[in-house]
Amino acid sequence: LNDKFGRGLAVGRGFVAAGAPNDSSLSNQEGKVFVYEDLGAGWVQSATIQPAGLAPLDLYGFSVAAGTNLIAASALFDDAAGTDAGAV
Repeated sequence: LNDKFGRGLAVGRGFVAAGAPNDSSLSNQEGKVFVYEDLGAGWVQSATIQPAGLAPLDLYGFSVAAGTNLIAASALFDDAAGTDAGAV
């Protein structure tokens, strides 16, 4: 309900990536990124990105960047490099 869909947003060549950092589909605010492609007749969701190993409150998708065919998304509070160090 309060996924904060679109908090992180990026435009690539023919696609848009939208972060939902508060998505709780695994447990509690791990986050997710949704990818939409322009197929000419309209925009269609083509992928959902939710890396393995996300933990509660990582907020993956808080920031999103895109290149020609590349997406980078932050996990604002990922703990792999230290408490709340973050990761991309």
